[in-house]
Amino acid sequence: MRNIGGSEQAAMVFPDVVVPDGGEHTLYLDYTVNGTRSFQVSVNGGPAAKVTVTDTGNTTPRTTSLPVTLKPGANTIRISNDTESAPDLDRISVS
Repeated sequence: MRNIGGSEQAAMVFPDVVVPDGGEHTLYLDYTVNGTRSFQVSVNGGPAAKVTVTDTGNTTPRTTSLPVTLKPGANTIRISNDTESAPDLDRISVS
């Protein structure tokens, strides 16, 4: 997904991330970026965590991760950057 960030409306929302057990999980973000940019990641409407990544080119996907607390069943994950362009997002996955 390209063109994430730069305004509140330019976000990617995953409304149905389902896990059988609540608690701490690892959220993996696969991305491409040329330079240094940041994602803001919010889970279930909570405060956003800033994830900053750096690379030299948009041709090779990279992976970063962060711990997230999920509830059992469906969760909503919002990936954004309200003030500037975020990296291009390839996919997310949860451990």
